[in-house]
Amino acid sequence: MRVLVVDDEPAVRGLVRRVLAGGGFEVVEAADGQEALRVAQQDVPDLVVLDWQMPGLSGPEVLTELARHYPEVPVILLTAALDRRHGGLAGIFGAAEFIQKPFRPDALLATARRLLGA
Repeated sequence: MRVLVVDDEPAVRGLVRRVLAGGGFEVVEAADGQEALRVAQQDVPDLVVLDWQMPGLSGPEVLTELARHYPEVPVILLTAALDRRHGGLAGIFGAAEFIQKPFRPDALLATARRLLGA
């Protein structure tokens, strides 16, 4: 299973990559929303882990485009925002799950496995 990790912070991308790759997933990365959409168009991922707040295209904007073109691909939204209302907004935009940063690696891995039936 191929997971696209999108976050403008290299340390976060690296942590998510290590967690998911350690769980047996193939991981590709994108540093921003534009790159994420290009990567998804080239080879549609099975799952996307997407930062909510990014410069350029924001998480909600990327999520809207992903849902329009790849509605079958589940998206996990990550955010450092302390406002839990983002969880409700994530659902409105079409995300399958919402995980607050900092996240527990085991919880992220379990969520990815559950969404992919792995």
